[in-house]
Amino acid sequence: MNLIITGKVASGKSEVLNILKECGFSILDADKVVHQLYTRGEKGYKNISKYIGRKYCNPFEVDRKLLLKDLVDQKISIETVEDVVLPFVYEKINKINSRSKNTAIEIVNPDMDKIDLPIDNVIWIDRRRSKIHKVMKNRGYSDKEFEYLYGLAKRPNKSILVENNARQIDLKRIITRLIK
Repeated sequence: MNLIITGKVASGKSEVLNILKECGFSILDADKVVHQLYTRGEKGYKNISKYIGRKYCNPFEVDRKLLLKDLVDQKISIETVEDVVLPFVYEKINKINSRSKNTAIEIVNPDMDKIDLPIDNVIWIDRRRSKIHKVMKNRGYSDKEFEYLYGLAKRPNKSILVENNARQIDLKRIITRLIK
């Protein structure tokens, strides 16, 4: 069974990936792939520097805080950032063997036309806005950054809704039922 795990920021996607990993799934976290791509010398770092601006690249990595600030302030567009980074994320996803069994990929706003792996289900992880806001505040994000990030993810058609009430035991029970 191959799954896409998606949802809004801080909705619990990583929690679901961890549960699936415990159940024997191979996992790929697109955000971690982006972190790798933003390291100096990597394709994402080079493209951000070349096409968006060197000011976003410190000697070690892409300055994600500055990038977010300018996204929020509309100095750059999310589409521009996605255009120079996402092709490499999909490249990594598509290196997964098409015969792989039990793979879970966490990605926000997946473009299913760019994923070669046969996907059995797309699971949308949902959490109340107030809970997400609290998590984001605890992570040090401003209200303006929260609003911006909260608005990015859109629920795909034909996705399975999983409500995350922030109780790990409930989430684990729901996910293990889904994969049986």
